[in-house]
Amino acid sequence: MIYYAWLLQVCMRYGPVGIGRAGLEEGLKAVL
Repeated sequence: MIYYAWLLQVCMRYGPVGIGRAGLEEGLKAVL
């Protein structure tokens, strides 16, 4: 649940298009 909230914040900041799959994967790896 925590990483989900963090993911929401990142999406709000950069936007889903700006992040891309690679960015999400890197972010999740860093958190997990």
